[in-house]
Amino acid sequence: MTSKLRDARLRRGWSQMRLIRELQTAAGRRGAVLPDASVLKTQISRWENGRRAPDEFYRSLLQDAFELTAPELGFPALVEAPDCTYGPEPLNKAASPELVNALQASLIQLATLDAAAGPQTVLALAREQARFASGLVRGAAGRDRADVSRVATRLSEFTGWLHQDAGDLDGAVSWTDQAFDLATEAGDPDLVAYVAMRRSNIDSDRRDNRASLTRASAALGAAALDDPRLSGVLLRQRAMAHALIGDEAACRRDLDDALQVVATNGAGHETTSLVPYVTLSYIEMEAANCYLRLGKHQDALDILTQSIQAWPTGTQERDRGLALARLATAYAGAHEVEEAVTTGHAALKVLTVTRSARILTQIHDLRRELAPVWETPTVRDFNHAFKATTARKA
Repeated sequence: MTSKLRDARLRRGWSQMRLIRELQTAAGRRGAVLPDASVLKTQISRWENGRRAPDEFYRSLLQDAFELTAPELGFPALVEAPDCTYGPEPLNKAASPELVNALQASLIQLATLDAAAGPQTVLALAREQARFASGLVRGAAGRDRADVSRVATRLSEFTGWLHQDAGDLDGAVSWTDQAFDLATEAGDPDLVAYVAMRRSNIDSDRRDNRASLTRASAALGAAALDDPRLSGVLLRQRAMAHALIGDEAACRRDLDDALQVVATNGAGHETTSLVPYVTLSYIEMEAANCYLRLGKHQDALDILTQSIQAWPTGTQERDRGLALARLATAYAGAHEVEEAVTTGHAALKVLTVTRSARILTQIHDLRRELAPVWETPTVRDFNHAFKATTARKA
């Protein structure tokens, strides 16, 4: 392993500092921030001389940087069980209503912290609680089994979401697939449909556009659709899948249907919703994202300028950062460069706090829109700020 890693670097004529820059770039694409160069240089030396092996995270970054497979870099195949497999049945723990309620309350707290500070703040704890809940399923029976399967589904799906927002799409797939199995075990059609929608959303991020459309359509067919907010978010996801394959007419039809069902029924719906965050404003914001994917920057701009002005202060900070990054991209696509740069700087501030891969990906889109005017002084300043943000020590 040691010689192969060093040989891969030398074959490219890279110094260790060049490898450090490549690792920082690979990490930046995932929304991760690495230690400073001196720390990384020591780690690389230890990896290359065999004193220490890179962990799974750095192995993945090295594979991205060199564009080589694990065997080509000399990394052994992983033999341990996947990270998201069902946990062992907890000793002396029954799936009591009190324990299920405690897990549900914990999920709400974790989601609140994630919305404010990003996925890295809660990812480790969410993984442990998802494993614990899945272990409870094995020892439960009857109604208790259905109840704990539901909360285990939500925790596994949430953990998948955290991996997605952290830029680990493979981890997102694994956890969300487990959530789908648990939702099926619970026998809840709306929960099955919701998790299928989330899996479609991950496919969208992976640019597996046909798979995304297939899953989104299946989710709409599976749901009971008693909750208009769930109908709205399922339609929104299929609209995104249509946008990614360039079917503007189908995208707009789904968005119109989503806006109508949420506007007509969403606010007055009394039952507990799987998607309480789905409001008319949320669907409008997601419509703007679809328009960006379709290259309809002015349509996106018309929505986003109003939405940002109405955004409540101090809440959902990560989503506010994503909205700012989308707005900046819309400005750039509409050739309003100074507004794009100013808004982009505001998005970078949120990225610094949350380290959200979704914000980072959107800022990459912004920079591509700004590429024709990169020599403009304000754009150069923005690019310097972007590089400083993604290279900053964690």
